Amino acid sequence: MYTMPKDSTQTALIAAATSLTVSTLTMGWQFFKSQQDRRRQLYGEAYKTVESWHEMYYRVSRRASKAKTVEKELVDKFHELQESIDYYRGWITLESSYLGELYAEFANETKAFTEELNQTAWRREPLSPQKPWPADRAHPNKSALSSVFLSAVHDHLSLNPLRKIRFYWKALKKKSGHGF
Repeated sequence: MYTMPKDSTQTALIAAATSLTVSTLTMGWQFFKSQQDRRRQLYGEAYKTVESWHEMYYRVSRRASKAKTVEKELVDKFHELQESIDYYRGWITLESSYLGELYAEFANETKAFTEELNQTAWRREPLSPQKPWPADRAHPNKSALSSVFLSAVHDHLSLNPLRKIRFYWKALKKKSGHGF
């Protein structure tokens, strides 16, 4: 029976341990990156949904006609967006209660900014999509909370430990009632 010399056994064990360590680290990194990608996708789609609500003012203003079928399609789109906002609010809150709160504030402020404009747009005659936007028609303000939410997402997804600390510090301050 052949036995490996002691030095060969140690070399084989070191090689196996190194291989196992490298494999484990690689798998861990791949898992981490997949989680980051999943979160990035979630936050991006959630942000897009709120911005789509913002865009609905222009869709209502430039609807094809005041026909009930056209108006029903737009109302259905508002319902879809509201369902999506609620869905993303829930999922983001599962990732981070702080981000969930920021997302809810961002969505609510966006809806508040556009509410009166949307009501006015429904009452007015539709605008032609081919004509420029009239000077007397307002543009909805972008929510200041948009940049707050995006900054928090950036901190949350960052590999920089200082940004992570800032994220958790802001979350702690908000939870204790001391604002952003």
